[in-house]
Amino acid sequence: ALTEACRGIPVVQACEPRDGFLAASVSIDNKKAAYDAISYLIQNGHKQIAFFGASDTLSSSICRKDGYLQALSDYELTPNPDWIIEEGFSINAGVRAAKRLMSCKELPDAVFCISDSCAIGAIRTLVEAGISVPGDISVMGFDNAEISKAFLPAVTTVQQPRYEIGYKAASLLLDAMRGEENRAVKITLPHEIIE
Repeated sequence: ALTEACRGIPVVQACEPRDGFLAASVSIDNKKAAYDAISYLIQNGHKQIAFFGASDTLSSSICRKDGYLQALSDYELTPNPDWIIEEGFSINAGVRAAKRLMSCKELPDAVFCISDSCAIGAIRTLVEAGISVPGDISVMGFDNAEISKAFLPAVTTVQQPRYEIGYKAASLLLDAMRGEENRAVKITLPHEIIE
C-alpha cells in the first residue's frame, strides 16, 4: 500500500528501510550491529545479558532484537525472557525498563539497550538504586549520540555513520528528483563499536 501511495513521488528511506516498500534505502545492518555488540559483551566476560528494546515499532528494533538473540544462540547462551524488556527508545523508556529489570529475581551482568537515550535512562535508574555501572552491570547503548559522550559514565555504544547515511540518502533523493530510477538501490554502511 505504501508503494502505491508513493508512486511517482521521489522517496528514499534513511535508517529504517521497510520490507516490501519499493524505494531506495540507506542504512546500517542493524541485526549485524546488534550481533557484534552482544559478541563484544560476551568476549568481555558477560554471559547474562538483558535486552531493552522497542517491540516491533520500527525495523531497526526488530533487527536489533534478532541480532541479540542470534548472538546468544551462537555463543550457546540462553536468553532469560524476563530480561527482554520492550519499552522504547527514550530516556524514560530506559528508566521504565530498568525498574522492570530490578523487579526480577536475578539481575544480569550486562544490558544491551536499543538506543543511547534508553541506556542513559537505564544507567541513571540503576545507579540511583545503588547498582554500580559498570561494576555490577555493564550497560551498552546504540547510536553514539552526543548525549552518550557527555554522560558519566560514558556509554559504550554502536556507532551509526549518521552523516554518511544522510548524505547518501540526500544524493539518492536528488537523483530520483532528476528522474533517475533508483528504487532498487539498497546501501548498507558499516557500523563500529565505540568504547
